Amino acid sequence: MIPDYKVNIIDIRKFHDTSVFKTDVRQVFNFIRCAEDKKALHRLVEQDDYYKNMEEDAFDVVSHFANAMELLEVKDYYGKEGKVDMCKAIKELIEDGREEGSRAEAERFNQLIILLSEQGRLDELVRAAKDRKYQERLFREELGSR
Repeated sequence: MIPDYKVNIIDIRKFHDTSVFKTDVRQVFNFIRCAEDKKALHRLVEQDDYYKNMEEDAFDVVSHFANAMELLEVKDYYGKEGKVDMCKAIKELIEDGREEGSRAEAERFNQLIILLSEQGRLDELVRAAKDRKYQERLFREELGSR
């Protein structure tokens, strides 16, 4: 009952010559291939203007197959008339990650300040502020046990 049709299967991550594709499939495949190499992905998105005005359905496919669901969260903000600016969306996610990391680092250092000041260890606090390696050691010793 099932017809015998020929089916071509492509391993996208190993398929290197995407120039044979003349539609946005090329950019979708390229993005998926580079998704696990952030330097290659950055070069790809910066060099190909298609990613600045990407079809929304291609953006969705890329986001799902590259397991980049965060991109879908910012899609509405960078989308217009069925197109999405992938470059801006990625840059926004990177900046959000940096800000979140900075806030977490500041909170961590604040905890260390409070702990050392409560214990009257002001010399160690000043040293930690000047010496990053010493600061990390204190994080492990003092905050790691909490």
